[in-house]
Amino acid sequence: MSLESKTEAAGEWVENKVKQGEHAIKQTYHEAARKVNTEVAKDSNVPATDRIKAAGTAISEGVQELTEGGKKKIYESKAEANKEQVLGTN
Repeated sequence: MSLESKTEAAGEWVENKVKQGEHAIKQTYHEAARKVNTEVAKDSNVPATDRIKAAGTAISEGVQELTEGGKKKIYESKAEANKEQVLGTN
């Protein structure tokens, strides 16, 4: 592999690691929001309408959490492939 190709792969590795980090942060945010809304939905002291809304929001946050986790894994795999290109292990 040429030096130019390795340099390009290194740049892509950096980009993919940044994107992986962005999706990890978003995943953590949605996880926290899901947990908070789940607790609200389970709280018998909260009015039923608010509990139902919280349950719906918890489901939505859970879906977004899984989506971000999947995107994080995609960029993790891409970064690993870039790393292998730079190191010449593929």
